[in-house]
Amino acid sequence: MLFSAASTVPLVWGGEFEIVKVSGPHSSGITWRVELFQMPFDKVAQALKDLWDNEIGPAMEDALNEIGDGAEAAGEWTLGAANSAGKWTVGAVDDIGSTLDDAGQWTSGAVDDIGGGFEDAGNWAGGAASDVGDFFGFR
Repeated sequence: MLFSAASTVPLVWGGEFEIVKVSGPHSSGITWRVELFQMPFDKVAQALKDLWDNEIGPAMEDALNEIGDGAEAAGEWTLGAANSAGKWTVGAVDDIGSTLDDAGQWTSGAVDDIGGGFEDAGNWAGGAASDVGDFFGFR
């Protein structure tokens, strides 16, 4: 006695296509046979293994290597950009410091000039007062 179960798809031109079929036991003993897409399961499994080993696996390996190379390049670019930004920032701070130093020196010079102007004005005013005092005879 042989039992069989199958999942089929009707074909447009007639007949049907067996997606999965299980049958057994067979005359060789109590073994059951599994067929997938109307082929013995072991041949389908081998075809899938060959597809994976020869096509899908190498393609995925190449893709992952390219992703790794891209990530490494992006990391190097990011590091370079960060270093450049750091150098620019240090340079900008140095420029600001130099500018503030120059401004401090200018301000110091300006204050000295103003102080000297006040001193000159004070000397002139003192001299003028002395002259007025001498003119009117004050001592």
